[in-house]
Amino acid sequence: MTAALLLSSCSRKVEYQYEAYATLYHNTFTVQETVGQFEIPVLINNATGSDVQVAVTVTEGSALEGVDYEIISPANGILSFGGETDSLAVVLQINSFEGEFTGTKNFSVSIASATEGLLLGELTNASVVIQDLDHPLSPLEGEWEGTVNFASNPPTPLPATLKF
Repeated sequence: MTAALLLSSCSRKVEYQYEAYATLYHNTFTVQETVGQFEIPVLINNATGSDVQVAVTVTEGSALEGVDYEIISPANGILSFGGETDSLAVVLQINSFEGEFTGTKNFSVSIASATEGLLLGELTNASVVIQDLDHPLSPLEGEWEGTVNFASNPPTPLPATLKF
């Protein structure tokens, strides 16, 4: 009896219909301030042969557009996928403040909308973290000159040089 049920269930043909959707490659990117240009891939799945568009937005966080990063592509905020293309990228330029402590900064990239009939996948928002490579005390770096009062009676000022 069990074998008959098992065999009858195995002969069923199941068809799946996959919807076309757009998604980001990953939801978190961490880059060093000296990375220069870097890309966030946007993927199209199951849209074979279709020309589709995906609107992309970049939202400032502690990192500011024009100061900490620049949007290179897409300049108009629209990625256009033609026919067989299933992957394009948001290209960003990370501006380096090497030698200056600015702290870790962040911003986000999102898929805002897509061509009608193209759904948005699970990963529609990615956070980007820019790691500062400088030490928080780097603004103090250098040579400092002054006087130190030597503990005597009366106090004696002595010249001093501090190298940091």
